[in-house]
This record gives sequence, C-alpha cells and structure tokens, in this order.
Amino acid sequence: MKKRKLLTAMLALWFGLPSFAEVYEGTCGENVRYSLDTETGVLALTGEGIISYSTIYNDPLWNAHKKRIKQIKADDGIKFPTYDWLSGCDSIVEPQYNKTTFIYMPRKYKADVWSSYNYGIPMGIKTVAPYAFSSCKGLMRVTMNGGCEEVGNNAFSNCQDLQVVSFPGTIKRIGNNAFYNCKNLESINMPDGVESVGANCFSSCNALTEGVYNEDCFFYLSEEVTGDFTIPGSPKKIAPNAFAYGKITTLKIPESVKEIGKMAFYYNTGLQRVEMPSRLDVLGDNAFSGCQALEEVVIPEIGRASCRERV
Repeated sequence: MKKRKLLTAMLALWFGLPSFAEVYEGTCGENVRYSLDTETGVLALTGEGIISYSTIYNDPLWNAHKKRIKQIKADDGIKFPTYDWLSGCDSIVEPQYNKTTFIYMPRKYKADVWSSYNYGIPMGIKTVAPYAFSSCKGLMRVTMNGGCEEVGNNAFSNCQDLQVVSFPGTIKRIGNNAFYNCKNLESINMPDGVESVGANCFSSCNALTEGVYNEDCFFYLSEEVTGDFTIPGSPKKIAPNAFAYGKITTLKIPESVKEIGKMAFYYNTGLQRVEMPSRLDVLGDNAFSGCQALEEVVIPEIGRASCRERV
C-alpha cells in the first residue's frame, strides 16, 4: 500500500493553514486495485477478479485505516472474498452495493432509530456477497427481488433476529453456512430452481421446525424437532446432513425420494425407526453413522450405492 497526500483547499481557506488528506493506493488482488481516501472515506475498487486474502490481512495500513471507510465503490467485475474482510469497518452506516452485488450491510443499521427492521435487496442485484449481512442486529425479514441468483458463504450467518427470508424464483446457489446460527429463522421458501445448497447452510436454525424443502430436495430439519416426522411433499432427494444431530425418533421417507445424501442422519442419536422407500438410486456414505438408538431400518434395493458405512 502506498500513500500520497492531497491538499484540501477548503480546509486551507477555512483555517488559514495547509491541510492534507491521505489517499492510500495499491493492489488487493491479481487484477484488482484499491484507493482509500481518508478525507471522504471512499474505498474505490477497480478492475476484475477476487480480492486477495493475503493482501488485506498482511497489510498493516489496511488494519490501521479500515475504520475510516464510509462508502465502497466497486466495479461490477469485482468478486468478494469468502471471509469477513470488512469486519471492523464501523464507519459504514448505509448499505453498500453496486449494479450486480450487494456488498455490505452495516451491522447496526439504523439502530438509533429502529429496534428491528425489514429489508428488500434492490432490484438488479444478482449476488449477495459472502458475509454481507453476517451478525446484523435487528434484521427481521429479508426480501430478495427478482434477478438475484446467488447467496454467498456466511451471507446471513449469526443474524439472531432474522425470522423470514423470501427468495425469488431466480435463486440458483446458496453458499456454505449462509444462514448458520440464525436461531429465530422460522420461514424460508426454496424455489424449485435452486441448483445447490452449501454445507451447514441452515445449521443451528432451531426455529425451522417444518423443514426446508422444495419439489427436488429436502434440505434441513431443525435439530430441536422431536418425535415422529414425515418428510412433506414429494422431494426426489435428501440433502447431505439434512437430519444430522437431530432428535426425531421415527421418520417416514416418501416413495418419491431416490437419493439420500452422505451423512444425512449423522449422529441423530434419538432416531429409532426409519420407513424407507421401496427403491433408492443412491445411498450416501455414512448416511446413518452415529445413530446409536436405531432399531429398525430396512435398506431397499439400491441402483447406485456408496460402498462405505451406510448404517
């Protein structure tokens, strides 16, 4: 990071003294450059490609001056890193986004005005960046408008007040830990066009007692659900880890299910009985590993099976 000083004429006129604002410039990725004006607080990111972890965290000037950032202006070709690179940027008080990506929501947005709020992600946004809303206080409902296709890793993790998420039909990919530990999240729709959901996406979302699913896949059931449970609808798959660490005692799987993902019931220590469909195409690795109370499960005919421990 290099520094240059700019004469601020207005301050010089006001106080009769020369005053200098510092502008820090450098690279933060193979084809990404930044410029931070400490007077205006504008962080400008130009170029294309992903912001580099090593550039940000190994630069002492970044850590010394990131609290001065008030606004982010990023080219549409910038890809944002899968770590919380804006942690500690407490001078940002308004949502930050460009034409295609929602970059950052202040962690205490409008906290002096509202104890809680709903937020609609602007039209035209295609991607919610990793950690964009992570640990936001007071955020209760999020609506993603049409055109949004991807939610990045940890995008909403640890949003303790979040209750409702509304996806558009255009959503395709949801990243790892995207809603991890959103303990009060109780309603989330999953459009049929969703192509992939990352690991631990809904882990510790204890209020999702009805499950998260669409016509293609059953993705998750809250670990706090007990007793008997029947998978609703007619999904074709059960996602990896969907029932992991749960407490249900019996489970009925509909005939529509043809694939059970790896570790789907991992360490569901209360599970005693599973009613399986008559045929499966895939039974993933360690699907029932750690189910210590399991008394009865009849493994059906399997078209394609993983050969490692399944029960």
